[in-house]
Amino acid sequence: MTALWEKNMTITQLTHHFKETHGWSKNVIINFLKKMRAKKAVDFIQEPKVKVFYPLISRKEISVNESLLFLNKVYEGRITLMVDLLIKNNMISDEEFSKIKAALNKHTEE
Repeated sequence: MTALWEKNMTITQLTHHFKETHGWSKNVIINFLKKMRAKKAVDFIQEPKVKVFYPLISRKEISVNESLLFLNKVYEGRITLMVDLLIKNNMISDEEFSKIKAALNKHTEE
């Protein structure tokens, strides 16, 4: 999806891009695009000789959906469990902790 968020591409362009970065074949790309079309995440415009694929959902939508799925799957939807784990394992810097506190304060003020 990242490649399509940057620009619309044909299967040939996607294959070239992902062969260099991931070693993926054309068949892998085609299967991925079929799955993403079935999920209504991408679609294409039929041009005279090629299909040009483009995203139907934004990076932000994916980020929100995937974050919620992860939170529900791993932490039973309880953000406090996740934050507690991150704090106990020193995975949140002082700067990040301050930003989280500021965001919480802003939210409670609104």
